[in-house]
Amino acid sequence: VRCPSFHPCPAAGTSEFMQVPAGVPVRESIEELQRRYLDGDKQPLENVFRAFHLIQDPSFVKPESPDSFFSIGGLHGEPFGEGIRPQVDKLPPEDKYAYWGGWCQHNNVLFPTWHRGYVLHLELALRAALKKVGAPCADEFAMPFWDETSKETLESGVPWAFTVETVEIGGKTVRNPLRSYTFPRGVCDPDPGSWSYSKPKGYETVRYPFSGIVHPKEAKAAADAHNAKLQNMNTDDMLNQNVVAWMTDGFREKDFNNTGVTGVAAMYHKCLQAPTYNVFSNTRSASSYRNKHKAAVCSLEAPHNSTHLAVGGYSAPKDVTSTNPVSGEVVGIVSGDTEGIVSGANGDMGENNTAGLDPIFFFHHCFVDYVFWRWQVLHDATGLPSGGVGRHNETGLTITADDVGTFVATGQGPSKGQSPNATLNINTVLQPFLYTSESVQNITLYYTYGPGSLDDVKLEPQKEGGAVLEVQFTREQFEGSVLVKAYAILGGEEIYLGHVAVLSRFNLAACKNCLNKTVVHEFFELDGFLTDADVEAARFRVDFDFRAVSAPAAVQYKCFVNGKPAPCDDPRPSKNRAGETYVGSREDEVEVVVSKSCGCFR
Repeated sequence: VRCPSFHPCPAAGTSEFMQVPAGVPVRESIEELQRRYLDGDKQPLENVFRAFHLIQDPSFVKPESPDSFFSIGGLHGEPFGEGIRPQVDKLPPEDKYAYWGGWCQHNNVLFPTWHRGYVLHLELALRAALKKVGAPCADEFAMPFWDETSKETLESGVPWAFTVETVEIGGKTVRNPLRSYTFPRGVCDPDPGSWSYSKPKGYETVRYPFSGIVHPKEAKAAADAHNAKLQNMNTDDMLNQNVVAWMTDGFREKDFNNTGVTGVAAMYHKCLQAPTYNVFSNTRSASSYRNKHKAAVCSLEAPHNSTHLAVGGYSAPKDVTSTNPVSGEVVGIVSGDTEGIVSGANGDMGENNTAGLDPIFFFHHCFVDYVFWRWQVLHDATGLPSGGVGRHNETGLTITADDVGTFVATGQGPSKGQSPNATLNINTVLQPFLYTSESVQNITLYYTYGPGSLDDVKLEPQKEGGAVLEVQFTREQFEGSVLVKAYAILGGEEIYLGHVAVLSRFNLAACKNCLNKTVVHEFFELDGFLTDADVEAARFRVDFDFRAVSAPAAVQYKCFVNGKPAPCDDPRPSKNRAGETYVGSREDEVEVVVSKSCGCFR
C-alpha cells in the first residue's frame, strides 16, 4: 500500500509560509481524495470512511467513551448534561443571564481557535481508531476538508462522499458513515424556557430537504407529512441545488470584494481581507468595526453560518422560477423569497444544538480552519518564527482587548466553565480541551493543508463602506437559527438588499430580562442598490425566516442608515415550524412567546 507522503520541508526561500517540519500529516480536500479514489487510489478515502465507521460503531467504542463520535459530536451542543445551566436556572429572575449549554464558542474571538482545537480533537480520535485496527497508513491520517469554494462545489454542490448511501471498507459494503449518524442515546435540551429540542435514541440525522423535528407532537406531525412527500424523489439533488444556490448567489470571480454580494463563496473571499484578527474571528467584532470605521468587512463566522443553514434546511433566497417538488406548484420566486426549492425543511446542521452530530459538520469546520490558516498567512499571523520552525513566534495572533467580541456576556452567552463576567484573550483555555488560542495558532505543530481553492487569494486595498442599513434585533425572540432578509421600498418598488444567516441554539433565554444581552447587529450594504438620494427617500423592511413551533406575537427590531434611525415597515407574513402563518409587526415592546416544555427523551 502506498501511503500519502507527509508534507515536505521546502528549501529556504521557496515559500512564504510552508516551513513545515517533516512528519506533519497533510489535510487534503475531500474533492482530491474523491479524484484519487476514482483513479484507483482508494486507500486515502477508504480510511476516512473506515475511521468514521469505527468511532460510530458502539461495538468498537461505547457511546459514553470520550473517543466515540457521540461524545465528540456532543461537545458542540447537545447532550448538554450537567454544568452551569442548573445553577443559572435557580437564580432569581433579575439575576439570570443568557447562557449557552454546550462547550462551543460563537459570536466571540474564540470562534476560529476553539473550532480548530475541536477538529484536531476529532482527528486524533480518528487516527487512534485506525491505529487500533492496524489500518494501512494510520499514522499519516489527517482530517480532510470540504473545499466549499472549489469549482466542484460551486457547480455541483455537496461532494458525493457525503451523500452516497453505502461505501466499501476492506471489501465489505457498509452504510456510509459520512451521510448520517444514528443516535445511540437520546439527547435533550432541558432549558425550562424551551419546548425541549430533543431527539430520541435511534434518531438518524437529516439534511435539506428533510425535517428532523420529532417533538412536540404538532411539529412532528408536520415534519412527518413533509418527509412523506419527499419519498421516491432525488433528495440528494435537491440538497445539491440548494447548496449551489447559497454558494454562488452574486458570486463574481473577478469582483469577490463587491460590497453587495451575499453568496457564501464571495463571503469567504471577502473575509480574508479582514484587517484584524478580532474582525476576522466573529460577527460581533466585525459589526462593531463596521460601525466605528465605516469599512465594508466580513468575518469568517458569517459564511460559516450560511453553510450551516444551507445544509441544515434553509432554502437559499434567490431569483428563480421553479416547480416545488413537494407541492407540485410552479412557484415564481421574488427576490429574497425563501419558499425556494423546498420549504419546511429542518436539518440538524441548521441548529447549534445538534449540528456537531452530523458528520459533515467536521468537514465543514475543517474548511473553516483552512480559511483561518489562509487569513493567518496573508496577514503574517501564523505563529511561525522568521528564523524557522518552532513554538514561539514574533508574529502571531493578536486579540485586541475592549472589543465586544472579547466579552463572554455578549453574543451566545457563557459556555460551560465560563463566568458571565469573563473576558477572553489569547491565553483563555479552549475548554474542554487543554489548548489555548496561543498554542493552536501555529498549525504546523500538528498538521498542514494541501492545495485549496483559496490558495491564490491576495490582499486587496481595504474598501471604504458607503451607505449601509443596520438591523438590530434580539435572538431570543426566535427559537433556533434565523434567516434575516432586508428590502428597500422606493416608489412602490421593493429592492432586495440581501440576506444574513444567524446560527443559534434553539432556545437562549429563560427570562425576558436576558433580551438586552444578545442583541444582533446585521449590516446590508446599500451601494449598488440605491443612490444617495434614494437612500434618503427609501423605507425599509426586514423579514425573518425561522423554524420554531411558537412565534413572537410581534417582532422587535430597529433600522438605522449610517447610524441614524430609519423608517421600517412590518415584516411580511411568515410560517413557523408547524406550518402556521403568523403576521409579525415591528413594535418597541414585545413579550417573548414561550411554549410549554414537552419533556426530554432519554
